[in-house]
Amino acid sequence: MSQSPQGYADWHSARNHPNGGDVDEYSPPVPGTLSLVVAEVVEDVAKEMFLTQTDLGRASGVSQSKISRAYRGQRVFTIDELAAICRALEVSVAAVVAEAEDRLRRSE
Repeated sequence: MSQSPQGYADWHSARNHPNGGDVDEYSPPVPGTLSLVVAEVVEDVAKEMFLTQTDLGRASGVSQSKISRAYRGQRVFTIDELAAICRALEVSVAAVVAEAEDRLRRSE
């Protein structure tokens, strides 16, 4: 059997717990500060380009609901989603992350 990410193993174990999955041992990762600021940078770039969440979703292949939840800090973009979004925005992932890091440094 291939090795699964630890988070999946934790979730899978909880779902197959002898108590019938009633044990909530796994919760999805909470967005970290950098992830939250990356989403802010993406939102700012999209606004500068006059792109709605729907427009960005269509251009990137990432659903509008995922984009909306990331903007609100309820989820993080996966690296693949971020790459697709950055391609749609014609900006590099590195540039988005660097801008997010700069904003964090300035806020300290």
